[in-house]
Amino acid sequence: MRVISTNRLQPGDKLAKPVYGTAGGLIMPANLPLTREHIERLLKQGVQQVYLDDPRVADLQIEEPIREITRIKVIKVLQEAMQEIGKKGLAVSLNSKAIEEVIHELHEELIYGRAREINLYKVQAGEDYLPLQALNTAILATNMARLGGFVQNSKDVVTGTLLMNLGLALIPKEILFKPGALLPEEKIQVQKHVEYSLQIANNNFPNLRAHVKVIIQQHHERLDGSGYPQGLKGEKIHPLAQLVGIAETYSAMVSWRPYREIISPQEAIEYIMGGAGIEFDHKLIDIFSRCTVPYPVGSMVLLSTGEKGVIIDLGKGLATRPRIRLFTDEKGQNLAQPVDINLSDPQYQTRVIVGLLDE
Repeated sequence: MRVISTNRLQPGDKLAKPVYGTAGGLIMPANLPLTREHIERLLKQGVQQVYLDDPRVADLQIEEPIREITRIKVIKVLQEAMQEIGKKGLAVSLNSKAIEEVIHELHEELIYGRAREINLYKVQAGEDYLPLQALNTAILATNMARLGGFVQNSKDVVTGTLLMNLGLALIPKEILFKPGALLPEEKIQVQKHVEYSLQIANNNFPNLRAHVKVIIQQHHERLDGSGYPQGLKGEKIHPLAQLVGIAETYSAMVSWRPYREIISPQEAIEYIMGGAGIEFDHKLIDIFSRCTVPYPVGSMVLLSTGEKGVIIDLGKGLATRPRIRLFTDEKGQNLAQPVDINLSDPQYQTRVIVGLLDE
């Protein structure tokens, strides 16, 4: 299997994995020859990327970061919480037991589970993107905590990331989903979600740990004081809040937004790395760089030679020197048989990846 944009699908193509909605409902099964109507249905549902059944990489399995049942539970609980907040406001009484249960399950799976290569879920267009965005942030931030020496605070990270944006349910949808740039007064309204989230969390979780509160309160603060709500600088920002802020920034950049297209992992990584020592702490950026890859497994890439292929393994070396299955030669002609190469091997040192392809 490999990754492809939905709008690049052709009639007769088959999906390697079924496509589910954010709440767990089946949108399209795997192994079904797609018709034009099927493809249009996927697009109307906001599905922007899928796993394509490609016989040239039939042996390639792309592992999701958590079990599907866990994903469905987390999304369902967060959706229900945000719906309740939207109806009842700051005085809402949430199903705190259900939220605590999914926090526990998600934490256990991320710390003791399977995936170590972080393939975040594709956040599609639609109003349900907020819960999936929270889940993606939790996945990346928890892996950063695990690798960065904060494993003892990993449950605080999961809890904080799932609670820190609940207040967005109180922001008018015409602002939250505005397709263009926000006006100054609209930005102020959006920034209030931090205050709202903290109040909702305190009201519904009386034994909330101090580290969770600081994550909620400071995850939008930046090292140079350019963040909000307090404009804190440097060491006044807690490391866990900075860590979560980096994870949220990345997962937001590579996800759908109503006002822009999805940004590639490579571009998002470069942007965040460029903020080291300015917006983000150098040490935390180093941790981030070890948890993300510019060219995820299953991605089609173009080499400097003109050859095209799919990333099949990241290996243990540099993320920019993975194993690739070549489909074409330097002139773009299809090979009779795909060829596997490892960019880390000396004989391929002159080859470099120059970009992601979507074909």
